[in-house]
Amino acid sequence: EQGCRELLQVLETGNGTLSCAPPMYKIGVCRNFDGYAVFVSGKLVEIDLKIWDTPWSDGLGEAVAKFGKPDDAHVEAMQNGYGATFDLQSASWATLAYVVDLTELINTPYNLKRYMFLRFISREYFDSKHKPHGSSLD
Repeated sequence: EQGCRELLQVLETGNGTLSCAPPMYKIGVCRNFDGYAVFVSGKLVEIDLKIWDTPWSDGLGEAVAKFGKPDDAHVEAMQNGYGATFDLQSASWATLAYVVDLTELINTPYNLKRYMFLRFISREYFDSKHKPHGSSLD
């Protein structure tokens, strides 16, 4: 019901936030992700998503298909308390219109499953949220 209200608000006004949380028992629309999308004046301006059960290569492939070759990519070697090593990856894209970051993470301390975090934000929206403030001494 909350999701329907959020969707109706975005459809009627062009403004609002759509949220999605993993449903109990994997029933519902958000089966392998959770997060939110923000719309302003009918435009998508921000997405924050945790993407579960998708291999890094698939997520990166989809991002490359949408945004092109990443401007920056990193592989970070990690080690757990038992000495096992593994790599976590990240990629980012930056244009005059938007910034995108895709990062591979591990769900610690719970099940240690890998997941991806995707963040998209339009520069215009980012700038509107982070306007410089005057000095507190003024």
